Amino acid sequence: MSDNSWRVVVRQHPDKAFLIFEDQVISYADFDTTVNRVACGFLRLGIGAGDRVCVMLANCPEFLYAWFGLMKIGAILVPINSAFRRTETQYIVQHAEAAAIVVDAVTGPVLADIVAHLSGVCQRISLAARPAVGEIAWSDVLAEPSTSAPMVEVDANHVASLMYTSGTTGQPKGVMQPHRSYVIAGESFAMRAGLRTADRVLTVLPLFHANAQFYSTMGTLVAGATLILLRRFSASQFWEHVQHYDATQFNFIGAMARLAHRTRRFRRPRVWWPGKYAGIHPRDARQCPPPLDLWRHPPPWRRRPPAAQYTAFLSGERHC
Repeated sequence: MSDNSWRVVVRQHPDKAFLIFEDQVISYADFDTTVNRVACGFLRLGIGAGDRVCVMLANCPEFLYAWFGLMKIGAILVPINSAFRRTETQYIVQHAEAAAIVVDAVTGPVLADIVAHLSGVCQRISLAARPAVGEIAWSDVLAEPSTSAPMVEVDANHVASLMYTSGTTGQPKGVMQPHRSYVIAGESFAMRAGLRTADRVLTVLPLFHANAQFYSTMGTLVAGATLILLRRFSASQFWEHVQHYDATQFNFIGAMARLAHRTRRFRRPRVWWPGKYAGIHPRDARQCPPPLDLWRHPPPWRRRPPAAQYTAFLSGERHC
């Protein structure tokens, strides 16, 4: 996302809640201030335009700070599955020729295990309360006094992220995603899902995956809505989270719909499906081949539902 696009959103909704994570409520303006500090902190560490930086974190605000901080300086995000072990992680870090990697107390030991085998210099930035030897504390990155946006020109066609495939048919392949792709995906999702500024988008999918980045996060930004970030999906607690955070929209794969429905404790949400599958409840989703992307779609009268309302559109090239 270009810095100009981001500045427009912040100017329009400075005091509005952009991110909710557990008991943290972060406004658009406060989020932007922290992102600027992170971006300037990266520059101070020698990370610049074109450098590839791996982020190996579970869902947390710091993932978003790192991601947007890298975009502001023209560096390239390389998200890594936080559940990966040594073999998968080493391949991606080496293939991407990463200049740095952001880890936490859980993923840090995985990197420490392979750092000696890395050919280039790779700085390790850790969120751990006590960073290991050779790691840079995240607090040092945030120590940057400047809260102004870095003076870096970033073109819309500049590569924003390098996302690796799952590697089911061979070694994972890095897919280059320009800034323009993020903006277009966010605009498209917000339009198709009918997102409005009053919406509260619940995110249970991992931020290292394209779905949570392109749809939930960018869709939220484009609409000026609020992003509710959960650490992970929990079928037993899903509806409690929906009710607690007053979520109006969420996006997830079809298997989650069936699991969540089995643990439903509140009034059954109305479901809106396109075409010949209109009216099918997630419990009957077997009638339409998974995976599915489900999100809320407002009914014709635009009345807000008591909890969340959903519609389902098929992912990518898959069709019923």
